[in-house]
Amino acid sequence: MEFKEKHTRLQKPSKTVKTKKKAITVSKTKKNSAIGQKIGKKPRIKKTPKLTITQLDKICEHLWRIYIRHRDKWKPCISSWRPNDGTFDCGHFISRRVKSIKWNPTNAHLQSVYDNRYSSSDTHIRYRQSMLNIYPIEHIEWLESQVFKVHKVSEDDLMYWIEYYIRELRLLGYTNLEPIGMKKVFAQITDKLWILE
Repeated sequence: MEFKEKHTRLQKPSKTVKTKKKAITVSKTKKNSAIGQKIGKKPRIKKTPKLTITQLDKICEHLWRIYIRHRDKWKPCISSWRPNDGTFDCGHFISRRVKSIKWNPTNAHLQSVYDNRYSSSDTHIRYRQSMLNIYPIEHIEWLESQVFKVHKVSEDDLMYWIEYYIRELRLLGYTNLEPIGMKKVFAQITDKLWILE
């Protein structure tokens, strides 16, 4: 009998505490429902997803290719001087692995498929000779000095080049610049750029 009395005495306060908590929560819901809010739920705000470096890189490469092909469409191959037959590649003077000058328009020119993909040291020497006819030697030496610098590409770098190429292509008369399958991402980028407004 003593055990039952102790057991019932221990249970009674816990029940009253639960009822007090219920009473408190009920009063809060009534108070907030009068204002028109629900407890525990915040209004959802749709956020645009943050663009990744790879998405920006793909868009920058797309714009860069269009620009280089349009700029050099009447020019022969820069390394072998073959006439342009419409199947040329955008060949880099310094490898595209050097991130600091990967998107620099002076580092890339139209190049025949053979010279670009199966190049030798002789091809690079002829590329450099053609570059000397276009740019001053100081600029070429600056491009070559960038090989030894470590550069991590940031979102700001890519946005700068995207803005540059969009501006240049718009001046050349291009209107539809979005890459295939990246319509939403491209729209998100153009919303950020002041130059397009």
